Amino acid sequence: MALTEAFLSITIYRGTIPLRRESVSMKRYQQTASASLRKAPGMTTMKSTGRQIIHFVNNICDSNVGDIHCCPLYYYYSFFKDYNLMRHHFDHVDWGQIGKRDIVVIGGGGMLSAYPSINATINRLLSACDTVIVWGAGENSLYDIWPYGATLGLEFPEIDFSRFAMIGVRDYNHPLGLEYLPCSTALVPELRRSGKIKRRIGVIEHLLMPINGLPYDKISNASSMDEVTDFIATSDTIVTNSYHMTYLLT
Repeated sequence: MALTEAFLSITIYRGTIPLRRESVSMKRYQQTASASLRKAPGMTTMKSTGRQIIHFVNNICDSNVGDIHCCPLYYYYSFFKDYNLMRHHFDHVDWGQIGKRDIVVIGGGGMLSAYPSINATINRLLSACDTVIVWGAGENSLYDIWPYGATLGLEFPEIDFSRFAMIGVRDYNHPLGLEYLPCSTALVPELRRSGKIKRRIGVIEHLLMPINGLPYDKISNASSMDEVTDFIATSDTIVTNSYHMTYLLT
């Protein structure tokens, strides 16, 4: 069984109704993503009822279009919608809602070793819940060159990858041999768009790491998905230093 299919075969119960596999609805994705992203960090999609809950944890960052669109719930909402669901920002996890018998889904985005606090949160999730899954998240080795990262001087807690129930990372040929699972943004429906070429070279910079000195049209990863995919579709070549922008280009 492919790893993506394995993730979708996990069965929990809401009452006595088994989890059903359904086709992905892109219209539902648009509605769900739009509604979900208006919520404040840490807000939930359903209050706890004492039953098992599937928790989706990622960096809900409205200034990074990749982080906005990388949560797998957006694309598989029709599969999960009949069950108790909660979303958490990594910095605002509602620990009181996470039970041992729940399921935690971490991803996507560059969550692994992005910051010491995120590694600490991952380890705490592994202790709080017996079933923790990584779905298309990836390593992030740029901490020391973030504008504010190198000044903190904190050591990284190590993640015990053996404790995950399942793990699929967006990093191909991971040094630990972890199975490859593409980022969920591969399902962004706007990627199907096409357009007339307006520029030979375009630049998409990471908001925190500007690309300066190039005489080309430029946007950042803080732009909307509509703006980003239109810019890609109307550019012959893209120069970028953002993982998600590189991923969308392929």
